[in-house]
Amino acid sequence: MTPADTELISAPAYWHAARHAPNINSFGSAIAIIQDELGHAHIAYRLLRDLGVDTEELVYQRDPVKWKYPYAFDVPLDSFYELIIANAFYDRAGYTLLGDVAANTTFGPWKRALVKVDKEETFHLRHGEQWMRKLAPLCQELGFRVPAHHDEASQRWVVDCAFPSAFDERRKRWLLEEGAITWDDVMVRWKKRGPSNAEFVAHVQRGNRGLAKLLEVA
Repeated sequence: MTPADTELISAPAYWHAARHAPNINSFGSAIAIIQDELGHAHIAYRLLRDLGVDTEELVYQRDPVKWKYPYAFDVPLDSFYELIIANAFYDRAGYTLLGDVAANTTFGPWKRALVKVDKEETFHLRHGEQWMRKLAPLCQELGFRVPAHHDEASQRWVVDCAFPSAFDERRKRWLLEEGAITWDDVMVRWKKRGPSNAEFVAHVQRGNRGLAKLLEVA
């Protein structure tokens, strides 16, 4: 996967859920996050362009299945609450990955750019964490249980269900009753892309193709 693809495709993925924000302030926060992600994508693609990559072709002509970003972004976020969970976990993964890059890369332009990206990704994951804390006391009150426990002896969390497991993309349901699958099975799922791959890439490419048609007419 590439940071550029991941940052760009997160915009339509997050927008899909941001429209369902419970109030105007929440909607504004979600839009600010989407704006940040587009900015991060611009930085990454600009660096690729400086290195000789044809980013116009890369973004606007590439087949959706050839984009390189996490499988999770191909599964649509259908509610504001799914968005905040994505902020808490997806953005934390990105923050951890890019933080490691920032600490160890010797490529100056990328290292300098990540100073800005780091601060904004921190806002994203904090947004998710704060909302999840609001929802966690409610989950406890409703008696929801997480299939995991903390092992005091090893001081580690232990998963109490089949892991990894198959995933029903249409119903967004983990098929725990079918038992564990292999990581090779997981990689097959990730590599074939998810249900919204073509839709989200089309959102990114639509404007460029429309402009091209107008220029042809002119």
